Amino acid sequence: MDVAPGLGGRGLAAALLAAAVVAWLLAIAGAVLTWSGFELRRDGDRLLVQHGLLDRQRRSIPIDRLQGVSVREGPLRRPFGLAELRFESAGWGGRAAEGGVLFPLLPTAAAPALIAAAAPIFAPPDPLPPLTGPPPRARSRYLGQPLRDGAAAVALGIVVAGLLPGVAWWWGLALTVFAPLALLDGALGYRDTGWLLDRGRLIAREGGLTRRTTVAPLRRLQEREVRQTLFARRAGLATFVARLASRGAGSVVALRHLDAAAAQALAENLGPPAAGASAPLRESATIAREYT
Repeated sequence: MDVAPGLGGRGLAAALLAAAVVAWLLAIAGAVLTWSGFELRRDGDRLLVQHGLLDRQRRSIPIDRLQGVSVREGPLRRPFGLAELRFESAGWGGRAAEGGVLFPLLPTAAAPALIAAAAPIFAPPDPLPPLTGPPPRARSRYLGQPLRDGAAAVALGIVVAGLLPGVAWWWGLALTVFAPLALLDGALGYRDTGWLLDRGRLIAREGGLTRRTTVAPLRRLQEREVRQTLFARRAGLATFVARLASRGAGSVVALRHLDAAAAQALAENLGPPAAGASAPLRESATIAREYT
């Protein structure tokens, strides 16, 4: 900016916009190369996944090692009724516990049927019954947190803009355009967050611009805990956290700002982790019969 004369706030904004567009186009190209020719098959007690245009990747997943399946609706897919299916798996055959994509893109309404065909125990009810969500007094928590984070980001933007040569400090106020998105994220988080115990399974939904619904058998939950900060304790709220035996991005389920008594009752109803929680079952049919 010192070398290029006339490059001020507008020039900087244009450069950032151009970089964002280029990154978006590269992401699209990368997705096409990665997921082209995607196939998901079930072969006995295994799921076979293969995909890729230039570099063909193949993966075999034992069904009895699956710990949980989640339906992830991102902010760019959710308005169009689309979602991504992900799985969390325990380690097997010398391989570490991991998570991955079970199906990269499909209509959200078609997810229960696909999961039922691939691994019936993880198929959520269709339609999904009402979930137990946060109490009304938690609404301010969901809306207040994004406002506080947004105010901190705007303050930092003003400071950074003021320190840059040729950029007016008020350019930092441009970050306020994201305030409606932050409020929408909080409102959706309050509306969509919830849980349900169904046939020996925990169905947990984490709300927000990105909504994730996870289905995990109770025997697959390795850890569960209830967290409370000082202010949450005064409001009678708590966060419920459950962990699966996996290192994937979806191995942790966190339901924020639940009623403290409800969160504690949920942790108690799940019971202690079973001694044989990681022991493999012989076939998916046995899994299905166990919970019907």
